[in-house]
Amino acid sequence: GYEKKDFYSVPNLVDTKGIKFTQVEAGSGSTFLGISDKGVLYSWGMVYDSTIKYKEISPVECGQLKGYNEDGTPGGKYLGNVKKVAGSTNGFIALLNDSIVFISHSFNDVDTVYNEQGARIDNVVDICAGDSSFFALTADGILYSTGSWDGHGSNDYVKYTNELKPVLLEKTMEPLKNVVAIGSGLSSSFAVTKDGKAYGWG
Repeated sequence: GYEKKDFYSVPNLVDTKGIKFTQVEAGSGSTFLGISDKGVLYSWGMVYDSTIKYKEISPVECGQLKGYNEDGTPGGKYLGNVKKVAGSTNGFIALLNDSIVFISHSFNDVDTVYNEQGARIDNVVDICAGDSSFFALTADGILYSTGSWDGHGSNDYVKYTNELKPVLLEKTMEPLKNVVAIGSGLSSSFAVTKDGKAYGWG
């Protein structure tokens, strides 16, 4: 574990209990995420449920979704086959190796991501997360989002949903197309299109 200090001004070794990681991620809160070399997602730090408490490093449970064991084999109860994770204050979005995306609110339940028509969003190539917003970029260049400052008209607190909608252009309110790169911060987000133009909102 950690010494009880207010902050560290230089890097300190994290006690990962022997788990080797390929990616680590931290949102704007105090919950941290890591993908093991077996593709299993772990979290640790402060968690917000009915109370605020410190959580030791442990694998994220998959709920009703297909589960994996900590060694990466199918059949367990943890979220595995993870390629990339992006954290926010209020949860995370995870991209699997088969281009499917899952989203979690408050680092508890994990849900499959759907579009407005109720179909699962497939062929996702990148993800990112802001303070209370989540984004998924598909191979056809469409950027989907949910949460506050989501790029399709919301500018304040938005109730959590796993239904993602396309980010819209302000003048036409048509989906922003040909997106190739994305990024998100505390209350603003950006996208770069194939022609090199950058769009921002928030």
